Amino acid sequence: MVGTAGGVAVAVGGGVHDGLVAVQVGYHDLGTLPGTLEAKTTAYSLTFVPQIPLTRSISLSGKVGVVALESDVSAILDDTATFAENLSDEDIIYGAGVKLRFVAGLSLFYEYEFLGSDL
Repeated sequence: MVGTAGGVAVAVGGGVHDGLVAVQVGYHDLGTLPGTLEAKTTAYSLTFVPQIPLTRSISLSGKVGVVALESDVSAILDDTATFAENLSDEDIIYGAGVKLRFVAGLSLFYEYEFLGSDL
């Protein structure tokens, strides 16, 4: 959403093949677009995340999957009229990331995600 105040995502998953492949389930709160027309968008995702180790402490990852989005849109048109609608869409989600492993069980991870929806 253009102009969003920010968002947050939470994902849980598990890996196989020594952590080289993972499956994640995620919840995304994409924030609220305030103004005369207000929209609050949330999403749920299921993704496949392959990882490529570059060294013992650095690995790259990709992400691809499906996402279901829901947006609650409302507007106050004038003193007597209001508008409200619930929109939904399903689309792809993809991204890339890098993980820095400091010691066993302690890593720092940065990831960029793109949700391919027009909502």
